[in-house]
Amino acid sequence: MSELRLGLKIRMISDFGEHYIRKHLHHVDVRRLCEDWWEALKFFFSRVFYQGRRDDISQRVEKVVREVLSEYFDDPLKRDHEFDRLMSQNWEEVRASLGEKIGKGKVGRRRDIEMTIETLKFISRLPGRNIVRYSMAEIEAGRLGEHWFELQGIKSVGEKTSSLYLRDLVVIMRLEGEISEEDEEYLQPLDTWVMRVCEELGLIEKKPETRKDRTELRRRIVETCREIDVSPIKFNMGAWYMATNALYLLLDRL
Repeated sequence: MSELRLGLKIRMISDFGEHYIRKHLHHVDVRRLCEDWWEALKFFFSRVFYQGRRDDISQRVEKVVREVLSEYFDDPLKRDHEFDRLMSQNWEEVRASLGEKIGKGKVGRRRDIEMTIETLKFISRLPGRNIVRYSMAEIEAGRLGEHWFELQGIKSVGEKTSSLYLRDLVVIMRLEGEISEEDEEYLQPLDTWVMRVCEELGLIEKKPETRKDRTELRRRIVETCREIDVSPIKFNMGAWYMATNALYLLLDRL
């Protein structure tokens, strides 16, 4: 594929990034994320549960986790007391409640429970327990890469989901100007759809199988987009949106 044609396709794909933003990010209440640690936690969960499985299963797992935790944290007058009480019990009550609905023969898997508990432990160490405010502070301090790795210290939070959370957070908080070029790779979640688009464009010859391969692809995306003055974030969003909504986009044009 010629460079001119490749550049044209990348620009067209990146345009779909605006569709993603309108559908998945415009409804987010930025003020509440910054002021309410429970809202911030729900936003984090809305990204990290979307792992290597069908989205409908991830949606069901996320819904169950939110329903269970809502019983403790929905009331703003009681949530901090409940958090301290549950933490003092090492989260065993939460673990048991989640175990009634998540696991073999139910929905999701045991590691979804472990990720929930590990995330609660993680935010217990943060100022105000607010993971969004903490992530913003790390980004603004120029520690995006370090924070990306830090999030993966939470059990079952991987490369893709930490990138997905941070990418969307950067967009809704308008922090693009805080991101250095060498750190842009950490805002490139790679799932099957994005990798398939990259393969069709000739950015890769086959699906990356190792961490090194994925790192090289993220860097290749950033470098290619930067060469033609296209936002790597918008390209990533657009590639996923276009690939997952191809049928509806085609019908809209008929």
